[in-house]
Amino acid sequence: MDLHKFRGGYLRMDREILDSKAYRTMTKTGMLILQDFLSFIQWDGKQKFKGERKTPARMVNGDALTYSFDEAERRGFTRSSFNRGITEIVERGFFRIQKHGTGLHKDCNVYAWMYEWRKWGTPQFTPGSRPKAKFGVGFKVGHRFYPPRGVDGRTSIIVPPVILEAQPETAPTSTVDDT
Repeated sequence: MDLHKFRGGYLRMDREILDSKAYRTMTKTGMLILQDFLSFIQWDGKQKFKGERKTPARMVNGDALTYSFDEAERRGFTRSSFNRGITEIVERGFFRIQKHGTGLHKDCNVYAWMYEWRKWGTPQFTPGSRPKAKFGVGFKVGHRFYPPRGVDGRTSIIVPPVILEAQPETAPTSTVDDT
């Protein structure tokens, strides 16, 4: 299975990242997801003519990276482990969420590269956050499928009632005239 079938080039990972405390203390899943993100980055600065000096490499798309849950599943990650890995990467300062996706109609999060990971483990470090999306998707209060809350605040699992048409009970009628 060729995971990088439609992408050419290489993965660029500086030694500074490899030697950092933020990278060294990550989980295996977090490391793999970070490496996938780094393979999505396109670099510019190649040598144009033979003998010409190379220009320093720079990121071309470092502020517009997408990595969807569907793509993560194709790469072998479960949704829960991918979610934990993304949270770990954002909290350590490697990426921030540029735009929150809704999860509907192929609208996924857009991530941007950050250098905050260099300060990880120091007092100057400010951890990234991954807040819950509040788009108003789902059933609203008052809808019959809205999950009612129990006394302890948890959602109780109740199957919605099936609405049956009630047949009115009527006295049997006779066709014979009794008069």
